Amino acid sequence: MILLESDLKRISQYTGLDPEEFSVKKGRFRVLKNVDGRCFFYDQKNGTCRIYAARPIGCSLYPLVLSEDGHVEVDDYCPLSRLIPSYEKRKAKLLGGEILRELFSRG
Repeated sequence: MILLESDLKRISQYTGLDPEEFSVKKGRFRVLKNVDGRCFFYDQKNGTCRIYAARPIGCSLYPLVLSEDGHVEVDDYCPLSRLIPSYEKRKAKLLGGEILRELFSRG
């Protein structure tokens, strides 16, 4: 999951962790760390997200994802992907544009 600067700040404030503790640099971007193939913040015991209230924007859009070529798509791995209404897809495309602007304004 690519993290925006706003995600890094929000998660750091919420958890008290430095971004280096929960993310890694991948190319130009920071992404969430994985532990045993799962999100760093996944609570395996409860099956929940430990930072749900402060989760990355990309997580709040899931199962809508931003493809590598900058298009918003439905992640076919999600069992609920076929149930997403078209208005949610339109909303996600608008948010996808905002995400791209923030990502590529980083210089």
